[in-house]
Amino acid sequence: MHYYQISNLVQSNGTADYKGLDISLFIAGSQVYDFSNNLCLVQSNEEKSGTDITVLTEAEYLAAKDTILATRQPTELEQLQTNQALIQAALDDIILNMGV
Repeated sequence: MHYYQISNLVQSNGTADYKGLDISLFIAGSQVYDFSNNLCLVQSNEEKSGTDITVLTEAEYLAAKDTILATRQPTELEQLQTNQALIQAALDDIILNMGV
């Protein structure tokens, strides 16, 4: 297993440049994107080095992943799912306590 940080991920034309890494060898779900710093973290079965590819240890990957996930804003879908869960909990509370 190999862990990478890919810098300068998004090019000026808006496309992602994985710096020659074969995305079919990425571990599904391991990609973490930090668009504010234009980078991506990924686990891969491919061994690779090159410009804009930083090899990470597993501990470095996990620490960077935690930092990115802790500081990113929730997506619109995640916010809607959270709101839906809160509304459902409120409705359940109203229904259960209606007769009390």
